[in-house]
Amino acid sequence: MEERFKELRKYLNMTQKEFAKSLGIGQSTWAMIEVGKRELKERHQILICSIYKVRKDWLLNGTGEMFENAADKLSAYLAEIPVSDDYFIRDFIEVYMELDKHYKDVLRDIAEKMYEKRKSREI
Repeated sequence: MEERFKELRKYLNMTQKEFAKSLGIGQSTWAMIEVGKRELKERHQILICSIYKVRKDWLLNGTGEMFENAADKLSAYLAEIPVSDDYFIRDFIEVYMELDKHYKDVLRDIAEKMYEKRKSREI
C-alpha cells in the first residue's frame, strides 16, 4: 500500500511536504506513512479520495484504475493548485477564466500558432 501512496504523490508531481500539507499533516508524518512506519488514518484516506478523486479500492488494494475517471487527469491537476506554491499557474488560470470568449479565442490561436511553429522546427 505504501508504494501506491508514493506513486500517487509522484504522479501528481508533488513533494512530500506539499502532499502532507494538503492533508493537514506534517511532512515527516507523511514520510513515515510512505515507508510503512505509520498507518494512514481513515480520515486521510477519505481526504485523498475526495481531494484527488482517487478510487479507494486502488488506494487500499491496488485494484482498478487510480482515479475515479482515469481519462480525466485534469481533476487531479486542478486539485493540486490550491495547495501549490506555483502562483504563476494559479494566477494564469484565474485570469484566463475571467477573460471573455473573444480573448480566450485569441489566446488559443496564439498557443496553436506557437505549437505549429515549434513543430515545424522539429522536422
